[in-house]
Amino acid sequence: MRTAEARARDKAIIKQLNEDQIAYVRERDARYAEGWDAYRRARGNNRYEAPAYEADRRAYSDAHSEYEAAMAEWRRDVAACRAGYYEHCAR
Repeated sequence: MRTAEARARDKAIIKQLNEDQIAYVRERDARYAEGWDAYRRARGNNRYEAPAYEADRRAYSDAHSEYEAAMAEWRRDVAACRAGYYEHCAR
């Protein structure tokens, strides 16, 4: 078994290591926060208001609508095929 002095020394060392680590984490987090602030300032205006973004949203919406329509048609064909209308099976 270790002596009381050794345990006290280990306790002091562990406490110092923990304090050093929390200081490191606080510095790191402060640097991260500065970086994010700089990023937000450099980004300037809100990119979600840009005309290109709106065009992309419309294109996505159109493509999604086309996909949903194609899936609905496919589901109808599957149901018809299962019901015995075999001309729908080849689609």
